[in-house]
Amino acid sequence: MIISLDTSGPLFSIALLRNGELEEKTYKGNRENSERIIIEINSLLKDSSLSFEDVQGLAFCSGPGSFSGVRVASGIAYGIAFAKNIPIVGVSSLEALAAIHPEKNTISCVDARMNQLYIGMFESINGRPRQLNDLGVYDPGTLPSSRLDNPIIIGSGVKIYHEELRSKYDSLNPTFIEEDCPLAGVVARLAKNRLGDVFDLANASPIYIRNKVANTIIERQKNKKS
Repeated sequence: MIISLDTSGPLFSIALLRNGELEEKTYKGNRENSERIIIEINSLLKDSSLSFEDVQGLAFCSGPGSFSGVRVASGIAYGIAFAKNIPIVGVSSLEALAAIHPEKNTISCVDARMNQLYIGMFESINGRPRQLNDLGVYDPGTLPSSRLDNPIIIGSGVKIYHEELRSKYDSLNPTFIEEDCPLAGVVARLAKNRLGDVFDLANASPIYIRNKVANTIIERQKNKKS
């Protein structure tokens, strides 16, 4: 039985995957997520007559996405997995977005703040997304080229940068999905065959792609002191 969580984007979601059956709960993301996650996980387990002692693995959405959100999810998942000595694994938000519609080619697009986007290209091979490019962060005016046919363009960046994405990819005959997508459920399914046999800290690392966020925080601290 796997518990998964995602706080990397506009939605906060948790999921329980047991014997192939998935139960997912979704909430509007906010700054109180870190205080609510354990409470909501306990509630989800209780509703299924389970406890943390029944959890065999932890999965979390490792980003890219909200810097603070990714840190919250990875920290809480790590804390539970370490305390219970159970396997843990992180799953990329860009891959998770592509896995929502695995039978379709996908351009995953996540808002990176600072007027930038995280982009991932995924080709559907036998009903599974295969990553084509190195996951990267881009300015909306310099988006990477793609040859994917009829892709779905999905993620938190679509609504914000719709015009730029349409200008770049309209020739591919894309379908745009602007609504926010909960990811905990698909993260749990992707993690199912990736969890090791024991707890391993190496599997608990978040994905940031760029270091500019950390630099900006330091810069702000310096500005406060000056």
